Amino acid sequence: MPTRHDHWIGGKPEEPASGAYLPTLDPTTRQPGDEIAAGSAADVERAVAAAAAAQPAWARRSAAERSELLHQVADAVESGADELIELDRACTGKVTGQLRMEADTAAAY
Repeated sequence: MPTRHDHWIGGKPEEPASGAYLPTLDPTTRQPGDEIAAGSAADVERAVAAAAAAQPAWARRSAAERSELLHQVADAVESGADELIELDRACTGKVTGQLRMEADTAAAY
């Protein structure tokens, strides 16, 4: 059974407004892969509203606090790199070595 991947809105997984999911096809095996949430204008509006609601709290944080949070994001990318690499590989067919470098770059910046 494929895994379903929802949108990430407001700091949590959110099902698509339409309830629709798109199948993926692993380009390296040509086998069906996971299902990803189909985005719509309603999903974009929810994401924009969540970002706008979060912005004032972000703006009140000091530069040091924002830096710490961004370092936590980098740590999460590093600790979840294997899962991110597998998801990307299954969707794009890129080789693991290239994706490892991309994950490392994302964590570094």
